Amino acid sequence: MFENLIRKDTEVTSGKMMPYLRGVFSEMGLDKLLTRDAADYFTTDADVIRERQAFFCEENAALTDALLLLDEKLKEYAEYRTPNKTETDQLFRQVVDAAFYVKLTDALYEKVKPLEGKLAQGSAKEFVSYVIAEAESEAYKNFRQGLETVAGNIMNVKSVTIGVNLNSQLRPKEAGLVSINTVPFKSGDLLDRILRLDFVHDEFHCISPLTAVASSLPDELQPVVNEELNAALAHILIDALRKSRAQISRYFYEKMEVYERISRELTFVLAVYRFLARMKEDGIPLCVPTVSENNETHIRSLYNPFLPDARRADKIVPNDVNFDNSGRLYILTGPNSGGKTVYVKAVATAQLLFQLGLPIPAKSAEMKIMEGVFLFFPRNQAENKSSGRLEEECRLLADILKLVNENTLVLMDETFSSTSAKDGAVLAESCLQKLRAKGCMCIFSTHIHELAGQVERMNAVGGGNDRIDLLAAEIRDTLRTYRILRGYTDGTSDAKTIAAKYGLLS
Repeated sequence: MFENLIRKDTEVTSGKMMPYLRGVFSEMGLDKLLTRDAADYFTTDADVIRERQAFFCEENAALTDALLLLDEKLKEYAEYRTPNKTETDQLFRQVVDAAFYVKLTDALYEKVKPLEGKLAQGSAKEFVSYVIAEAESEAYKNFRQGLETVAGNIMNVKSVTIGVNLNSQLRPKEAGLVSINTVPFKSGDLLDRILRLDFVHDEFHCISPLTAVASSLPDELQPVVNEELNAALAHILIDALRKSRAQISRYFYEKMEVYERISRELTFVLAVYRFLARMKEDGIPLCVPTVSENNETHIRSLYNPFLPDARRADKIVPNDVNFDNSGRLYILTGPNSGGKTVYVKAVATAQLLFQLGLPIPAKSAEMKIMEGVFLFFPRNQAENKSSGRLEEECRLLADILKLVNENTLVLMDETFSSTSAKDGAVLAESCLQKLRAKGCMCIFSTHIHELAGQVERMNAVGGGNDRIDLLAAEIRDTLRTYRILRGYTDGTSDAKTIAAKYGLLS
């Protein structure tokens, strides 16, 4: 049903990049916002991406309601299922299960029938077609009618007659079913009969008033009566279910598996629906990226949807993203708290959402499919008492460089900030040249402003055909605008602004 829509990309999930990819999903919070295994749905298959995009962009509340209903009802079913202790329990379970299937199918049919012929090809259409075909099939109608007959037979049972043998002390020693009746017993008390104007005397009139069983039945008689009642009900059910047993088995224990399988597959789908609903509620623009055919990525007006002000889209400053022949590797500089980290995380989020097959928070986008995404935030790296933070960074970078190629995206924030600016610049330049040689796309966000001044020299040095370009967080009239601009911004301006703010400049 949804195999192509949510199938996991085995080449990705079984590869060496997956541990890093899961780390990126965790850093972005997508494992909590979507599902714990959200990273497993990351795909490099363009066809899968396009099918998911088409599915999730269907503006159809009825389809969403139907899928949510299916998920809710199957969870309810899982909660009320209990082990069957007796044959009677098993027979009752068959009726309950069959009734559940009919009720669920009827409810789904009511929701999806108006969608017939209105959906594009794909998983959504397949789901709708399945429900409609099932509900309108002759086999289902016969099954439904058979269930109503069984239920009617059971509901028409109003009483049973039980014969009880007594011992010499007038205590019950044996009991047996005498008859199953479609009429209830009536009290034999004269006053009751007068009040009912009932003077007929037959086998369904007791010789004494009717008494509530639970309040008067002796303890030793209770299990005997219960056993006989169970036997009576079993007899009724066995007779009623004899002709419909095969139908119930075929429909519930076989066809119900289709709904249960869909529900298992829906975990990811429903999480996506909730995520997209939140984005729309917050007023975040969403667009469906096209798959790039020229090895480039262009995103216009990208939002970071996880900012504190995300509930107010008008408070978020959108930015453009471009990876092209003029720049596939960027050095991103600018003031502290100027939006560098927010920008890097927005780029990561957009790439992950795109390769989940989802709309991204932007005005428009054309994006390249990546084999892997690496997010390198030193503050989130594991501490190691036997070695310093710099050594740990170098070790992790060495591991990443073994996996990086022209189809990977590397996003680095304040790397090498644990050493001096001079040493950090040397390490950063060496790292960038190695990444450049690999041909990957990269944003290197840094507080080392001097590095920006070395770009022309770095591009003149061999190591790769791709240019290293510049990005900068803008300051306008001493104020942070949170706009990320392509080009160079004087790295000293932030220091001067801060000093002037506190009167430290003459």
